[in-house]
Amino acid sequence: MIQWLVLVFLAVAAWFDARTMRIPNRLQVIATFSVWLGILLIEPLTWKERLIISCLLSLFFLVFFFLGQSGAGDLKMMVWFGAGLGEKVWCILFNAFVSMVICYLILKIIKRSPNYVPLAPFLFIGAMLWIFTENSAGSPCL
Repeated sequence: MIQWLVLVFLAVAAWFDARTMRIPNRLQVIATFSVWLGILLIEPLTWKERLIISCLLSLFFLVFFFLGQSGAGDLKMMVWFGAGLGEKVWCILFNAFVSMVICYLILKIIKRSPNYVPLAPFLFIGAMLWIFTENSAGSPCL
């Protein structure tokens, strides 16, 4: 249930990120509040491990933020993204990375190099790949 809530917010964040290269703070606040409220009401026994995963993921992206490779919206998104998806987030990040590399290679082949690649659309693609591979093959990663 919470995973689907995260996917809805991720789809909206991906749309904003792809169009404007920004994820609105209002969306971040609503998503964070909704996901954490859902965790506390629906799956209250998992809140500690989800908090740890959310913090680890945020710290991981904090490094990219300080290196200038990630924006503040991406960093804030990791709080509710990591909490809502729990341990599945690592496979989704792997799927997002694979799809981002494929997109980058395609852009290199057609000789278009973007200065900035929005993260949220690739996270959404990674999450959708995770849903399809988990349901069809029983494997959480590609």
